Amino acid sequence: MLHNQSFGSLEIVARNATDLKDVESMGKNDAYAQFSLNIKDTKSFQKTKTHKNCGANATWDQTIVLEGAPDEHRVLYVEVMEEDLGADAPIGFTAIPLDQIQSGPVSGHFGLFTSDGKQKGEISLNLRFLGNATQPVHGDSNTRSRVELLPEHQKRMKSLKNRETAQDVGVAVGTGLLAFGVAYLAGGGDKKKTEAEKRDADLANH
Repeated sequence: MLHNQSFGSLEIVARNATDLKDVESMGKNDAYAQFSLNIKDTKSFQKTKTHKNCGANATWDQTIVLEGAPDEHRVLYVEVMEEDLGADAPIGFTAIPLDQIQSGPVSGHFGLFTSDGKQKGEISLNLRFLGNATQPVHGDSNTRSRVELLPEHQKRMKSLKNRETAQDVGVAVGTGLLAFGVAYLAGGGDKKKTEAEKRDADLANH
């Protein structure tokens, strides 16, 4: 828990992300970022717009404000997701210790992790507690700031990945069954047509 903070909300400027993992099987990533101070409350996540067909590099330049009491939370949870028609797929995630911005706003790059815990990609953010704007900004666009790989966060991302994979399998199976059904019906129709033609030929010969 952070101490000696009286600010009621956290401002996040999500600038961009680079060197992202490619999780799109067809085409390029459609990436958005989402943020929360409470990983247990899934409705608390606020997201950026989606950068369509961005591939490995996404740009948002969007400001998000998380309401609440930052002094009750130790980290900011950051997730970069692939927008899909079904379940969205995780691209990368990280947790940013908030003690880094106790003395003033922070601007920098924050490393991302894949769902299996490997480092891949970065996200560029400006962070500040509202009411702390008079303090100097720490770091710049080239600063690598401190992040954490938290077990509970990784567990959540694995769950999201498994859900997305299961949905993809379901769609594939459903598509396969549909194709089989169409082929079966087509084959049945051809068989009935052949039998009818045979009967007509037999009648003609008598």
